[in-house]
Amino acid sequence: MARASAHPMQGLVKYHGLKDPVKRIPYHGSISVCTDPLESITSVEFHEGEHDQLEIDGNLISGRAFERVVAVLDKVRELSETTERAIVHSKNSFPQGVGLGSSSSGFAALALAAFEDSGADYDMKLVSETARLGSGSACRAVTGGISEWITDDSGSYSIQIGAPEDFKDWSIVVPLVESITVTEKAHEEVETSPLFKARLDYIEKTLCQMKDAVENKEVEKIWKLAEQDTRNLHAVTMTGNEGLFAWNAATAEIIHRTTELREEFPVYYSIDTGATPYLNTYREHEKQLISEFRETHGVTDILVCSVGGPAKIL
Repeated sequence: MARASAHPMQGLVKYHGLKDPVKRIPYHGSISVCTDPLESITSVEFHEGEHDQLEIDGNLISGRAFERVVAVLDKVRELSETTERAIVHSKNSFPQGVGLGSSSSGFAALALAAFEDSGADYDMKLVSETARLGSGSACRAVTGGISEWITDDSGSYSIQIGAPEDFKDWSIVVPLVESITVTEKAHEEVETSPLFKARLDYIEKTLCQMKDAVENKEVEKIWKLAEQDTRNLHAVTMTGNEGLFAWNAATAEIIHRTTELREEFPVYYSIDTGATPYLNTYREHEKQLISEFRETHGVTDILVCSVGGPAKIL
């Protein structure tokens, strides 16, 4: 048996939509940052059984979530030339269903543990490509820190472009807000939005700006670009055929108050496909943000994160 851990991620320049939903190949590149101490810990044990088995947070899983896990396991089996089935146990240190990217950390840890237990030769690029088959964002959770998802002639994978130790003053305050938006549904909807072509036109320049900001360690520029991309992404989501609206009253209140607080100190919001905002600021302002949003109606808890590292074997 092998065990691995990985951190979920906050999208900075977020990916939206898959031009190949089976292989999970995106329409465009993306950049994210992993959020420590949040983590998924996953164990994989290959054995001579008849079926794969998946348990997440103590619950046996079937349906679409199970199928996505099998896609990753099948790729590892193919590369390790085995037909053995797997017993998978995964546990998250943070809530699911609130837009914190549990699939990214879960599939990153799954792919790494599966390769380790299979005995196959692997490197982190291969782990990243394989984790992507379960969740696109998982490829970036494999490499950790600030990572870029690249699709080129050699594959679709992630590389780390910013190390955690270079961003020690970055604090990520997360007021948890429940959401009912299904990420896969949002990705399926992108081409129906009249704004999606505009997003594709805008994305390359934004990726270049974000990479420059990361290279130069300009954290406030990173935060500002992430907030800008949030508005762009959700405009596409809201204007698809289904009119998916991930935000709720608490999300809107936090957005408005964050904008007001910016008059006092640097703080920027960033929201992935769900309703929970990430508030990017300096460590010295953590307590003020916690105090500000602790009593907000609809906020179930407040987490405080820092920039996390890559997936690792335990």
